[in-house]
Parts: sequence; C-alpha cells; structure tokens
Amino acid sequence: MLENLLKEVEGNIVLLDTSVLSPNEDKDLYQILYTGLSGLRSIDQAPIAQRGEILDELQDFSLKNQLIVLPEVRREIEKGLEEINMHLRYFKDKKRIRTIARKVRKEVDDEFQGDALKDLQRLSHQLYNFTRVIHDVSLGVSFSGDSDSNYKRLNNLFLQEVRHFISTLSPPQKDLYLKLLSDNEGEGQAKPGDYKGKTELNFERYYSLLNIAMNNSVKMKQHSLDKAAKNKTPCGLGLILNTDLRIVATALEVSYTSPVYILTRDCGIEQLVRVLGGKFEIEEVQSRYGLTKPRCAPIVLNPDRHNPSRPAIAAVAAGAQ
Repeated sequence: MLENLLKEVEGNIVLLDTSVLSPNEDKDLYQILYTGLSGLRSIDQAPIAQRGEILDELQDFSLKNQLIVLPEVRREIEKGLEEINMHLRYFKDKKRIRTIARKVRKEVDDEFQGDALKDLQRLSHQLYNFTRVIHDVSLGVSFSGDSDSNYKRLNNLFLQEVRHFISTLSPPQKDLYLKLLSDNEGEGQAKPGDYKGKTELNFERYYSLLNIAMNNSVKMKQHSLDKAAKNKTPCGLGLILNTDLRIVATALEVSYTSPVYILTRDCGIEQLVRVLGGKFEIEEVQSRYGLTKPRCAPIVLNPDRHNPSRPAIAAVAAGAQ
C-alpha cells in the first residue's frame, strides 16, 4: 500500500496524519459499525486487510526512519481502537443472542458475519500493537524552553481559538460544535508528558506558526464540522484536537532546519500548507510574528494521488535549493 512511497523518503523526517491509516472506502468503516450487527454485511474485507497492511508498513518504517507521530495523532488512533473494541464487544453479545434464537428455530448462523468479526478482531490487534510503537519517545517531539510555561501558553491559545471559531458559526453549526466539545471534554488541552519526544521544536517559532494556522483555517474547520455532522464517529475528535493545524505548524517549524514530509490523505492539510506558504511572502506577516521564510516548504504526500514517475524526494531537493 505505502511501500513504494515510503522508500522514496527513507532517511527523511515524515509526519504521520491519521487519515493515512484509512484507505479509500465506498463506506466509512466506523459509520458501518454503527448500523449494528446487520451492517457487517456491508463491510468490504479488502479495505480492512489494507488497513492492517498499512499499519505493518508504517511500523517497519518507524524502526529505521524518523517518523513523527504527534500526541494528537496518537489520540485519534487510540480513539479508533476504542471504537472498534466497543463494537466488537457489542457484536459478540448480539451474535450469541442471535445464535441461541436461531438454534431454537434450527437456523444456521451467518458465516459471513463471523468472518467479518474475525477481520475486525485482527485489525484491533494490529492497531493495539501500533499504538504501543507510536508511544516510543523517538517518534515524538519536544519543546525548547520552560515546559510548564509552554503548556500554559498553548492552552490559552487553544481557548482563544475555540471562542473565535464559535463566533464564526451558524446556530446549527454552533450547537454541533458545542456538543463535540462536551463529548470530548478535556481533549485539545496540551498535557504534561505529551511533548517529550526526540525531535526538539523551537517553541516560540512553533507557537507563532500554530497561531498563523489557526487564523487561516476557519473555512477548513467549518468544512470539517459539516462533514462531522454527516458522520457518527469518531465524532470530530481531530477537529477538537486541531490535529491538522498542529501537524502543519510542526512541519513548518521543522522545515526551518530540515526537509520534511507530511504523509496524509487529507486535501485540507495540503491546502493549508499552500496558504501558509504564501503568507511568508508578506512582510507584514513576517514582522508581526517575528518569522523569516522557512528553508524549504513541507512536502505533502498523498498516497491516493502519488505519481511514482515524479518522486517526492526530488520535490524536496528542489525546494531546498
């Protein structure tokens, strides 16, 4: 699935976005799970196997290369695992009930549903193993300077962004966003221990970059909110965590010193990288935030649109010149 793409970026810094773990599917796996036991008939076994293959490839890549997994991405992956395990427990209980009822009527249990449960169980194990890998400090980031002060400033910035974003929403959007905040209470706040990884970020520069990202992402977040309104789960957790914004801010901070890639299927991240890249051409922005232009722009790698005839490594080399 990702093998050829990852070979091109060996030896370079790569930021992982959660969307990479989900191959293109006609129906989202989590939406199908919420339709109940009968929904297992709608699960295509191929994408589940592809998810497992992607997890294995990323795990192998992380052992030999500098893969960065932000705490917000870890939380999204863990949330996905929690959702699958919750549904597995529910399905198994319902399956036992139905099996008993069918035995009374001398009916045979649905073999396909049993296979789907086995596939989900296998995916659960693979996700669990991957969550253990991505908690390694070598895959995380840390901040320069005083950590307690850093967390306080980040959390204040988060609260300011929440208030501003709410002010831009229509009444139905506002109701949904407030519900998401309530359902994910405490999420989005930087916690001690979150940023204790190997790759050190210049905090002041990261803070300014995150601030710029927040000021230029209202439409993108509104689109994500509308999308969350159509889906049931994982219920816009990434929207509350500001995962996309943190990924882009981190990639931009790293790009001041090293070439960096963002591995994602999210076109919104690519668009935000382009928008923020243009901001560095404006002297007023540079002066306001005390920033210079990065050494080279982050390169967004989308597995769904990757062209093997134009290697990504060449794009980074060109950007660094």
